[in-house]
Amino acid sequence: MKSGHNEEGILIEMIETPTMQSKGRVYTDKDKFSWAMFEHFGTGDYRELPAIGTTEHFKNTGGSQWFIPVSKVEKKLGYPIIEIQGMQFYIAHGVHSNHFMRDAEFKTRQENREIIAKKLGEMFKEVCK
Repeated sequence: MKSGHNEEGILIEMIETPTMQSKGRVYTDKDKFSWAMFEHFGTGDYRELPAIGTTEHFKNTGGSQWFIPVSKVEKKLGYPIIEIQGMQFYIAHGVHSNHFMRDAEFKTRQENREIIAKKLGEMFKEVCK
């Protein structure tokens, strides 16, 4: 049984075993936070995973520099802006990894347990109506 996604970024799963253990999974919604993987594993010269860019500029710089259209970004970034054929672009460079998912999983384990217990209680109340 799965409770589905919730605002805390935790998926609650009931594992049917003789012990009736409940398990939860901390996750990031890739549809809402498409950049999460890049923040978690770093980018450019600091990346921990292989480069995935496909543009000529990205390939020519060895994955250490790429362009982000300013119009596609919701907030101001700390990168320099250049103009190419009338469009503004950030010149992005690598950033160090920020293992926020690992931190969310391990450093907040007790809080996560409390959230899971609360959500399971809510699920059982709903089922027992």
